Amino acid sequence: MNRLNHIFNTLNANTSTMSKGLVLITGVNGYIAAVAAKHFLDHGYAVRGTVRKQRSVEDLIDGPLKQYADAGTFTTVEVPDITVDGAFDEAVRGA
Repeated sequence: MNRLNHIFNTLNANTSTMSKGLVLITGVNGYIAAVAAKHFLDHGYAVRGTVRKQRSVEDLIDGPLKQYADAGTFTTVEVPDITVDGAFDEAVRGA
């Protein structure tokens, strides 16, 4: 996690309160997706991420993305089985 924190800390932070729109990122707990989420958040977008298990994203919510989670611009939706019809219905609502 130190490497991930280092990358997040080196990205240019822009904590604007106005959202440019909502971006949906699947598998947001993965390394590349988490960096992409941070980039969008830093540039004024709201991000909704999907995860298979909510606990898998707790390190991001309690760590590098905490300010965004607290502000409500970073949210997550649990999608435990992507093969189920309508699995992403909640995640894409409003996106």
